Amino acid sequence: MDNDEDSFSDEFDDGLQLDDDLLIADDEISPRRMSRSLIPEEIEDEVVGVAVFTDEFRSRYGRCVPLFYQGSFSEALNHSVLLPAMDKMLLAVYLHHGGSIQSNIFNSQVLCNETVVEFLAVNFVLWGWDLTHKKNKDTVMKLFVQCRIINNEIVEDLSMEKLPALLIINLNIKEHIEIIATMYGNNTVDEVMDVMLRESKKFEEQRSRMNVSL
Repeated sequence: MDNDEDSFSDEFDDGLQLDDDLLIADDEISPRRMSRSLIPEEIEDEVVGVAVFTDEFRSRYGRCVPLFYQGSFSEALNHSVLLPAMDKMLLAVYLHHGGSIQSNIFNSQVLCNETVVEFLAVNFVLWGWDLTHKKNKDTVMKLFVQCRIINNEIVEDLSMEKLPALLIINLNIKEHIEIIATMYGNNTVDEVMDVMLRESKKFEEQRSRMNVSL
């Protein structure tokens, strides 16, 4: 009788060898899932990639997450720095890497900080992408070249060790689209807020001058 019970117990235990991701609570994410890309390598469509990125980001990091623009990179530009002066906004680009040890710390403690989330929502259009897979990094590089970001080599030089990164994009004095600030995964909330406040102040001064000249 005992042998039968032991055999049944062993079979029952074997049946419970489920994927780790299925055994976690709603508010707890497995390390293996956290290290995965936010955009699977097989996704070809840019807009679909952005939607998957946003859904996966929200499921990993909870309810207080930044509002990501749902559309292509060129559309994000058209709805931010390329708008008429009265409506113009800065564009922020968040670039993720699932293999970076900084990603989860930066996202949970900085990018999802309530003050940061609110400031981004009011002052920026935010677009997100994932660079975990080389194919996806090549995609964003192609987008930056096509949209004529004059210093796109900043993105090309982003290694896993430097990621994640938060870029701020605006038009320069010659009306060229340019990355004007870069923040990295080792930056604190205060450091990120300082950069965003500084660039927002400069942007408002620039926009005021443009409005006066109209």
